[in-house]
Amino acid sequence: MVPVTYTMLALLLGGCRLTQGLVNKPPVEEQGQALECESDQPPVSAATEPPPAPTNAPRAAAGTAPTSSVAAKPRGKVRPAASKPAPRANLPRGEIRRVARRVSVGGQTVAVTLLDVPLGSATVKVGLAKGRVGATESLASIARRHGAVAAINGSFFDAYSKRPVRNPYGALITGGQVLYVSDHPTTLGIWEDGTVAIGQVKFHVRGDSGHHDAWLRNWYAYGLNQCPETETCATIYTSRFSQSRSPEHGLYTVVRNGRIVSQGYGSTSIPSDGYVLYIRGAETQLDKRFEVGGDCTYELTAESSDALDWLTAQEALGCGPLLVRNGQASVDPRAERFKDPKVLTNAGNRSAVGLTADGHLLLVTSSAITVAQLGRLMKTLGCQDAMNLDGGASSGLFFRDAYLTRPGRDVANALVVLAR
Repeated sequence: MVPVTYTMLALLLGGCRLTQGLVNKPPVEEQGQALECESDQPPVSAATEPPPAPTNAPRAAAGTAPTSSVAAKPRGKVRPAASKPAPRANLPRGEIRRVARRVSVGGQTVAVTLLDVPLGSATVKVGLAKGRVGATESLASIARRHGAVAAINGSFFDAYSKRPVRNPYGALITGGQVLYVSDHPTTLGIWEDGTVAIGQVKFHVRGDSGHHDAWLRNWYAYGLNQCPETETCATIYTSRFSQSRSPEHGLYTVVRNGRIVSQGYGSTSIPSDGYVLYIRGAETQLDKRFEVGGDCTYELTAESSDALDWLTAQEALGCGPLLVRNGQASVDPRAERFKDPKVLTNAGNRSAVGLTADGHLLLVTSSAITVAQLGRLMKTLGCQDAMNLDGGASSGLFFRDAYLTRPGRDVANALVVLAR
């Protein structure tokens, strides 16, 4: 990937517009409709961070850049035009600044707490609760486990369910592996060369079953480490799922080291060297494509309306809606398929992340405002691009082993900042 400088971010993200192809199926939102995980399976131990995902975990070699609502076919890595590498040494360096201030937004005075992070002196990562997708953990615990100087709560998740899996609602990449996909497109990405950017992306999963009949080789999934929320689903579970077994009441295909080793009905163990494809409802028609003993692989493509190669991102956290683009407030939660009044119109405590044109990352929490007001606030704070994070009782900011904003509940994931 050809990285971009922060002066280029405005050009790259200025043309970033939501299309129907990026938001074509609304998920359950963070306010928590009950999930359909049928059994309370024992969670995987979280005493230590899990090992890296196996080599056949989702990873693709090419991105896509659609020009319509129909997903484009892969056409090679998408690279920013006329951009030059931005050496890490060119990013601003210095200490993280803690700022508490009151800001007027539309005639309302808002209490703001923020951390100003010079990206030349920090490494930004995604911290998963207990190292798994679908678990929850205190923000302080996530930060301490990573040895982080600072942390802010991450994406929306199923906060009100009593079930063992709390689905997040934003794409997740950590350690270069895509671990969760989402229909909410706005995402913060971090690349190995030091590039940090906010864009809009949707991942697609496509597979090859190795079936002897060429007509039956292609398959797909539209969930990744996601507890089923509808009767019909096609979902891949890897060893980074918060449970050790796949859900009940569906057909499963177990793949280890790229080979199909078993099939059946009900729950099965998720292998550390492969994955489980779980299908039910109308998607059980996919079952005829798989044969025990056959080869089976899958990959991801990235449908994006910006010029970033999301398939090379080392870390990414999705949430939304977008708040600021190219230095201007740009908030349209309905276009990103948010439906709950807590996101659309209601005021509440908020968290957000923003990028300045000169290479600073802002981690922001505020007193009760609407998401639209949050967009104006992030512009006032000098953000070139910004996105909303989960708010309300999830809103939390952690710095130097203490809370600046204390969340009222455990969270599913976080952005953590490590000193370089």
